[in-house]
Amino acid sequence: MAYNLQKFRDLIRLTLDLDATDLPDSLVDEWVRDGATRAQTRRQEWPFFQYDWTFTGVSGQSNYTFASIEDGGEQIAEIRQVRGPSWDLRWQDIATRDRYRSRDSASAGSPAYWSVWNNGELVLDPAPDNSTDTFVIRGYKKPKDWVADGANATSDMPKEFDSPILNWALGRAYAQQDEPQTALYYADLSDLRLRELVKFYDDPSPAISVTMGGDYNRNMYPLMDPRFAWE
Repeated sequence: MAYNLQKFRDLIRLTLDLDATDLPDSLVDEWVRDGATRAQTRRQEWPFFQYDWTFTGVSGQSNYTFASIEDGGEQIAEIRQVRGPSWDLRWQDIATRDRYRSRDSASAGSPAYWSVWNNGELVLDPAPDNSTDTFVIRGYKKPKDWVADGANATSDMPKEFDSPILNWALGRAYAQQDEPQTALYYADLSDLRLRELVKFYDDPSPAISVTMGGDYNRNMYPLMDPRFAWE
């Protein structure tokens, strides 16, 4: 079972044999947040942050803010693919789009290209010619600051990441207690586990050996398949 924030707090204090007076929640939470952020950003694209967003085009409108597409849900970190009702749109950089857009005689139609402007707007080209076409964005969602959700909050990463998060927080705690050698031990332990997890998610091979025409299902195992389904 994944640790919630309170479990992290309790384990840190238990390991150091200190109480909440010595290590208040505000301090411990910052160490846990630091460990979580470190894990979230250790790899550029963790597969468990893959996400689909769906939105309906507006007739004559090319630009759609990320906020309007997210509609209060998961935030867009990166777009990798945009699909129309029955076709895939091709990516083009915004400079190319602006350079050749004036030569395109159609101001509206079935969008064939997509671009991103200012890391906050999706641009469809040409603009949709109706308000019924539904588009699907596939990409990566932004990691959450789950620590801010309080004692019962759990990480937005699989439970296997609880260990490196905890060990990093313990390293911060021992450093605060002026025990640099123990702090370094826990920091190295956290780093080792993160390297193992990165290697696992970067490895496209199956989790078990398959011979004689057998089959396997990587999702039987604690970690997920590192590849997009459409790649």
